[in-house]
Amino acid sequence: MGIICDRCIEEEIKAALSVMTDKIIYTIPLDVLDEPLNTHPDIQIHFLSKELAVCPPELFNYYRELLPSGTELIKGRSLGRTYPSHTAYNVARVGKYVICNSTFTEPKITETYTKMGYKIINVRQGYAKCNLCPINESAVITEDRGIARALSDCGLDVLRIDAGGVRLKGFDYGFIGGASGKVGEKLLFSGKIENHPQFDDILNFLNKYGIIYLSLGNNSLCDYGSILEF
Repeated sequence: MGIICDRCIEEEIKAALSVMTDKIIYTIPLDVLDEPLNTHPDIQIHFLSKELAVCPPELFNYYRELLPSGTELIKGRSLGRTYPSHTAYNVARVGKYVICNSTFTEPKITETYTKMGYKIINVRQGYAKCNLCPINESAVITEDRGIARALSDCGLDVLRIDAGGVRLKGFDYGFIGGASGKVGEKLLFSGKIENHPQFDDILNFLNKYGIIYLSLGNNSLCDYGSILEF
C-alpha cells in the first residue's frame, strides 16, 4: 500500500501517514497552476485502478520514477491555468460509476473507463473528485447539489452536507473529498472531522455502513487535494 499526498500537508498529518506506510509520494508543484492547487494530488494524477494511472506529460517522469514498476502510467494532456481547464484528472469513481465533467476530462480516462464497463456520469462540477468522499461502492458524501442529485438518481445513498466546513488556502472554503481519502479499510481525514459543523450527520452516515474513520490532525479539516492510495 502506498499513498500520494500534497507536499504542503501539515507535519502532524505527514507523521500520522508515515506510521501507516513507508511508501509515501509527495507531490511537486505543477508550474502552470498557482498555489495551493499546483500541489494537489487529485489535480495531478488519476488512478483508474491500482495498476493503471494517467497524468500530465509534465509530471510523467516524476511519477514514473516513484510509482511501482507494475503500475502502468499513461501520459495525458497538459492542464490549463484556469478553471475548468485544469480539472482534466479530477475524476471520481464510485462502484461502477465514474463522475466527472466529461467536456474537460482527459479523454484517455473516459475512453478507458468506458472500455472497462464503467458508466460515465457527466456533471457540471469540474472538481468532481474534490467534491466527492466515497465511503463504499454505493454511498458518498458531497457538498455539491448537482453531484448529489445525479448519484441519487443512480440509486446511490448520498449524504449532502453544506459547504464551508473545510479550509482551503486562498479560497473561501474547500471540499470534503479533497480533505479525505480511503486507504485500505479506513477513511482518512486531513484534519479533525469531529470539528466539522455537521459531524453528527457524517458520523451517523459512517456508522450506518460500519466505516472506520481516522482524523489525522487536530486542526479543522483542510482540502489538500485528496489522499490517494496506490
